[in-house]
Amino acid sequence: MNFRALLARFGRKGTLEFWMALLAGAALLATIGVVFYSLNHLADEVDRTDRALTQQTVQAAIKSFLKKLNDGHQDYARWDDAATGLYDTPDPDFVQSGYTDSTKTGIIFDTAFLIDENGKDLFALRDGKPIEISSKVYFGPSSISS
Repeated sequence: MNFRALLARFGRKGTLEFWMALLAGAALLATIGVVFYSLNHLADEVDRTDRALTQQTVQAAIKSFLKKLNDGHQDYARWDDAATGLYDTPDPDFVQSGYTDSTKTGIIFDTAFLIDENGKDLFALRDGKPIEISSKVYFGPSSISS
């Protein structure tokens, strides 16, 4: 079958071109649809992966912080050293090594007050330096019972 016979079969000139253009347009639209569907599916998968990784990162950060907090408190919870270094008149070397350096880094805490059993401030540090504000003023009068 030659081209003229094919045109004659469809009735008038240009009909074949119309149908070919229509099929090409439909194929293009189908391809665009598949691409958008694939990109949407890929974006959903990336979002799921990102959420999972973010959750793992947050859990690891919390676990690390709790470990540092525990390690730091273990150091400060050594009763004999604390009792010797802080009771009555605080030992300046113990305060320097245990509290001044820790408040300077601010990793676990940035401010420390040592308050005796009568509510008297024995020392106060912020960012590794002594501060002159009382704990009652700093925390508010209702936070510390006298």
